[in-house]
Amino acid sequence: PAIPDATRLRLVPDGDRFQLYRIVRPQWPFAHGLFRKPVPTFRDHAPSPLASFYPADKVSGMTLRPRRSVLYMPGSNSRALEKAKTLAADGVILDLEDSVAPDAKETARQQVTDVVKAGGFGKREVFIRVNAIDTPWHADDFTAAAHAAPDGIVLPKVSSPAQLEQIGQRLLDMHTDAKTRIWAMIESPFAVFNVQAIAACAKDSETRLASFVLGTNAIAKATRARQVPG
Repeated sequence: PAIPDATRLRLVPDGDRFQLYRIVRPQWPFAHGLFRKPVPTFRDHAPSPLASFYPADKVSGMTLRPRRSVLYMPGSNSRALEKAKTLAADGVILDLEDSVAPDAKETARQQVTDVVKAGGFGKREVFIRVNAIDTPWHADDFTAAAHAAPDGIVLPKVSSPAQLEQIGQRLLDMHTDAKTRIWAMIESPFAVFNVQAIAACAKDSETRLASFVLGTNAIAKATRARQVPG
């Protein structure tokens, strides 16, 4: 018989990092341990004797990695790209979009892909933010980023599942390294209303959708929201 669904998630310290566990509270007849599966338990962190901890990646099929900080670095600034290798951040996003002027796009693209291929970022995750699909720079950005094989490609202004399906097909056609995932930026009211359908793309492994990035400034501008300090 199946163990009932988890009631909540909990981060458990594990050396210099954390493991995300799903807390399951067995119900009758599971409370008596009649059908309990052999799983790792952590007595010091258990909320009750009946609670068992299941690694979230084993339960859901996904690996979840908490990130404290991910920093944007302008792709047109070669010194900043080198400095990114030394910063105390969990990840860096090498940007080809907003931080790069139109006349510097090509140079930035070459610099970013060169530095990603060269490596030297240690344990930091490395992402490349390309220009949006509806811009003249997107196709060249995306092709170059896919061949550089970073940990992920950040895709701006995603608003529909069809866009992610298109991106997934391109990665498949280019035989891009399987480690390269897609981070989708949600930056419009339409995308917010459509976010459930977009998130469902993660069930299709070919889309490689692994994360959302909320573009709060873009959403505030589109909705004419008043931004306040803090």
